[in-house]
Amino acid sequence: MLDRRPGETMDSRTTAHTTARTTRPRRMARRPAALAATGSALAASLLLAGCSFGPSGPPAPPFEAVTLSADAPAAAPGQRVAVGDPVALSSVDTTGQVADVVSTTVLGVAEGQPAYWTGYEDGERFADRTPYFAFVQTRWLQGDRGPQNGPVLRPFLADGSEADIIQRQLGGISSSAECPYEVPDLRLEDGHGLEEEMECVVYAVPVGQELAELRWHDVPRTVVQAPDPATHPFLEAPVVWEVDPLPAAEVEG
Repeated sequence: MLDRRPGETMDSRTTAHTTARTTRPRRMARRPAALAATGSALAASLLLAGCSFGPSGPPAPPFEAVTLSADAPAAAPGQRVAVGDPVALSSVDTTGQVADVVSTTVLGVAEGQPAYWTGYEDGERFADRTPYFAFVQTRWLQGDRGPQNGPVLRPFLADGSEADIIQRQLGGISSSAECPYEVPDLRLEDGHGLEEEMECVVYAVPVGQELAELRWHDVPRTVVQAPDPATHPFLEAPVVWEVDPLPAAEVEG
């Protein structure tokens, strides 16, 4: 499993319609680390202990990066996108003006082992959930790229209910949770752009169910005021990636 630095936390946030569900656990390398999970109307904190990979380190992702061009087609409200196909997600501000444009694709999703949670000191609180790891590739086309303003792809089950996004928190700053795979840097010499990256997003899904879709509603990680559907058409008609997760595979540690 993974080492986490002291003070790292995770939690999950969800609201019924406007905010992304995010869980922030924290793992530790030397001292306990903590997680927080939020369901539809509930928030909880978890303390998790860290574990480390063996000498060979974590394995490579089970999906290859693709080439994201600067002229990816613009996504339309309600559009369903095939895994591996890029679309340009245009995020608008509170006035309805386009602020950021990010070429985005879902490369694939892998089911994780329940042992992922044992890396956390109180990970037993996630014993009723299965980790899933989504590999998302993005290229920033317009706007200012930052750790908190990239596209948020929210996880949904086959019955339409929403699962949790797992995030890490360190010193009050949230970022993506660590993944049991070695996520590569995308290099210019391999044909990738300067503002291009691959990210591993961790989701927590109730045991016995499976992640079915990832949806983009043009809603940031933190919402002060509910967006107006009149200016945010993706709020009620999100872009949808239907996913077929790879079965759980043992990740040697």
